[in-house]
Amino acid sequence: MDRKYKRKNHSSATALCIIKDNKIVLEHYSGYHSNTSTNKKVTASSQFNVASARKSYLGLMVAYALYEGKINSIDEEAIKYFKDFDLVLLGKTTIRHLVTHSHGLGETHDGTIFREFEPG
Repeated sequence: MDRKYKRKNHSSATALCIIKDNKIVLEHYSGYHSNTSTNKKVTASSQFNVASARKSYLGLMVAYALYEGKINSIDEEAIKYFKDFDLVLLGKTTIRHLVTHSHGLGETHDGTIFREFEPG
């Protein structure tokens, strides 16, 4: 089955972790990070670019934080929760801006975050 999904999705690797009751009940890793001569085998510490799939994870995380009372509203300023972030750079950016990608922040190739436009 693993090969079938890798072929279908044109991927060279898979990683699966199933958690139940805060315990890992199944882990499965296979393949390589790329199809080149310098490829690395997939392990538990492998990282993948999940692209747009992260929007679903982020939405679930924010919904759960609201449910648990960890945040009061998605219209709160994000700096309240990101104490180590640059206050001037984050400015009036809200959690809503972050989850709807209307935050106006960009990132350079070296990971430097900069303001492209005002949030909203």
